[in-house]
Amino acid sequence: MLITVGVSEGLDLTLRAIINPGDKVLIPIPSYVSYGPVTELAGGVPVYIDTRPDGFKLTPKTLKKYLEKKPKAIILNYPTNPTGVSYTRKELSEFNKILLKHKVLCIVDEVYGDLTYDFDHTPFATLPGAKNNTVYLDGFSKSYAMTGWRVGFACGPKEIIGAMTKIHQYTIMCVPITSQMAACEALISGRKSVEEMKREYKRRRELVVSGLNDLGLICSKPEGAFYAFPSLKKIGMKSMQFSKELLQKQKVAVVPGTAFGKDYDDYIRISYASSLENLKEALSRMRLFLKGI
Repeated sequence: MLITVGVSEGLDLTLRAIINPGDKVLIPIPSYVSYGPVTELAGGVPVYIDTRPDGFKLTPKTLKKYLEKKPKAIILNYPTNPTGVSYTRKELSEFNKILLKHKVLCIVDEVYGDLTYDFDHTPFATLPGAKNNTVYLDGFSKSYAMTGWRVGFACGPKEIIGAMTKIHQYTIMCVPITSQMAACEALISGRKSVEEMKREYKRRRELVVSGLNDLGLICSKPEGAFYAFPSLKKIGMKSMQFSKELLQKQKVAVVPGTAFGKDYDDYIRISYASSLENLKEALSRMRLFLKGI
């Protein structure tokens, strides 16, 4: 195991440790903003997999198709930022069999794993044979609400973690000790709070998804994390214009879909990591904004 400055450093170290110039890395999109750029910084080539045709979910059929490009690794994030999509143990088992057969490393970002609502979260490395073919990334930012403390960790094959540690010790040295002590305390006494937080996020999910669909912003129900990714297609505005005007006119902040892939200009990301009162007010202001256009 290696303690990292959040999952972001863990991902950066993983890619720098495994990538040779020109190596391909599969990235299902929409995805977290750093996956592609960090792959490129490591000398790799991002190969993006558009998941829209299957409800923003990677499927075994699609994965097999993209393995024809001979990738070295795949970055699999679940529950996913920005869509909230996640995968059952059965679905993950299918991915695992395919990746093992083709000797493609699975880099998993499971930072939202504790915030899975509708079924149990399955850590990828627990699947049969996956342990030696997986780099597992996780952290305290989301489930323990410790974003600013910047504590993450990476687990994986000894040779990969060893290479990551060499890069880490000459660039970062170590995660601040105060942050590590806070993370230890979170593990000791914070589990009850995590469960309470998950129940509260689930309530907020119901409010936000229902409210967005009532406004005509078609949105599927996230299975985890705390984001909704509604479509703007019925509104007839692109994501950047919508986001700017909503902020200027109603002081409601959302993220343009293009932050998560250039082809997602018909979507916006909404975070429901806020109070019910604020979320109700935001939906009310969005209704006023939509009436005005």
